[in-house]
Amino acid sequence: MREKGVVPLLILLSGLGLILFIIAATSIPLKDQIFSKLYPKKESKAVSEVTGAAFSLGTQTLNVIEGQQVPVNILVRTDTHKANLFSAKINYDLDKLEILNVDTTGTFITVWAERVFDNSLGKASIIGGVPKPGFSTAGVDATMVTLIFRAKAGGTALISYDASSAIYRNTDNVNFLTATEGLTLIIQ
Repeated sequence: MREKGVVPLLILLSGLGLILFIIAATSIPLKDQIFSKLYPKKESKAVSEVTGAAFSLGTQTLNVIEGQQVPVNILVRTDTHKANLFSAKINYDLDKLEILNVDTTGTFITVWAERVFDNSLGKASIIGGVPKPGFSTAGVDATMVTLIFRAKAGGTALISYDASSAIYRNTDNVNFLTATEGLTLIIQ
């Protein structure tokens, strides 16, 4: 009789051990440790400024007259790698500037995800893409879009790229944006 009671007890303990193992193996920290050793992820190599991409606004300083409409080009430079997604997040002085229009004439972008601005916040978000094989420049900047600003008040106004701006490489979808250059408007 004792031997018959041992077998069900061993089966019960085995089942309980299996359940505990499954719970432990699927807990996130342990699972990540186990699977990262079994299936290591291919790490992307860091991109230096030499091999990176850049956003600029054409010039660093521009003199304008109050009330004047000012076209500002969002320029892209991707000489070393093809890119497939371009996300330009723009900040500007809402007391001195307002965006009137987003002009896509002459752009290299083929698919638009977002072209919005909010003059009450002084922000614009321009996101577009170029499907495979992507887009690259060859020693010269390319125009992504032109923002048409109006100078509302005199003084100095800064237009800059937000830190969340990005340019994604076509081969591995890694953000390789390494440089941004803003624009200072001197409004008279």
